[in-house]
Amino acid sequence: MCSIHAVCTEVEGPRELGLEGCSDDDLTMALGGLHDVHASLTRRMLAVVRECDRREVWRHDGAFSMAAWLVRAMGMSWSSAHTWVKIARRLEELPEIAKTYMAGELSFDQVRVLCRFATADDDADLADYARGASVDDLHHLARRARPVTALEARDTHRQRGLHMYNDHEALGLRVGGFFPADMGPGLRSQIEHRAATYGPNPETGRYDPWPARCADALHELLCGDAPDTDSSDDTGDRGATAQNPTESCSRGRPTVVAHIRAEDLQAQVAAGTGGHLEAGPAISAETARRLCCDGFLQVAAHPDDGTTVAISDTHKAIPERIRRIVRNRDRGCRFPGCGRSGFAELHHLTHRADGGPTVESNLIWTCSFHHRLPHEAGWTICGDPNHEVTWRRPDGKTIRAGPPPHPT
Repeated sequence: MCSIHAVCTEVEGPRELGLEGCSDDDLTMALGGLHDVHASLTRRMLAVVRECDRREVWRHDGAFSMAAWLVRAMGMSWSSAHTWVKIARRLEELPEIAKTYMAGELSFDQVRVLCRFATADDDADLADYARGASVDDLHHLARRARPVTALEARDTHRQRGLHMYNDHEALGLRVGGFFPADMGPGLRSQIEHRAATYGPNPETGRYDPWPARCADALHELLCGDAPDTDSSDDTGDRGATAQNPTESCSRGRPTVVAHIRAEDLQAQVAAGTGGHLEAGPAISAETARRLCCDGFLQVAAHPDDGTTVAISDTHKAIPERIRRIVRNRDRGCRFPGCGRSGFAELHHLTHRADGGPTVESNLIWTCSFHHRLPHEAGWTICGDPNHEVTWRRPDGKTIRAGPPPHPT
């Protein structure tokens, strides 16, 4: 039997509560009861937070603010702690909204929005209006009732920031940040517009999750192949030097430095030890092979003790003259049905580390997404890039692409 009272009052796990035996109606009743309990406790906690803040009891524990104390003692995030303290303080200035909230007629989310723009003059009116308004209604009202001042816009602009750190456990880069209103919509529009053009994943036949497609779009926008901006010859190297191979370049694609043993780049040991990005996470040998397909190469000699005894100049994996020939011939990604032409990564059918030449007859244009297929995903590509190439899935099924749409 399912006890609604037990579900709403006990603290055991779901199996001890016997939720498997609850009907759908029982569960919805329990959820409503728990919500009422949670809302009541939240209202009481806000009152206690405000009193602790007023007395500055947080000083006794060595904290520098009430928010800092909540972060340490309650395990809150900084954003949540600041929100709790702000609402607790604002409710003292808005007695009618506070009264309505403490009576259980407003939710915490409604009050959080009201505290953004309510004043003592419209406190009573907003408390009455909010009883029947959704959170979205209140957000809309907040935008209309409280125009952004020039000073606030400047303050918001100063808060812009982008934070990045390497997650060595997840083998990738974590990115977060804040873009003010004059920067965010344009960035979002560019990312979402590009992400919306992506078709189904050829490995699964289904669309990748929207966040994954947005991540691909952002990477292409920032790191894709930019249009030619100068007439560099075959010796151009983006201004990189042996002393600093990551110096900025005149083209749109930045230089990423990867360290891997030469023998691990060879196909027969591609599942070997792999490598790592400079000051970054570990990468597989196949990822390193992909980066070397169309990157900037610098050879370093390391004895067994790991020291560097020699290092070469940085040079292009693919000379600019060859790149232009392939781009003019393919005019887009050669994966069947793709054809995306905004950004290009050139793929060696026979890899350089396996003796493959860097000539147009061994190169095809791929987008960044489809360039991963012959490397990390186990696909193979064969044929003559000047005529027809065949893409073969790991299970052996072939997908044929027609000849290049434009003659060289």
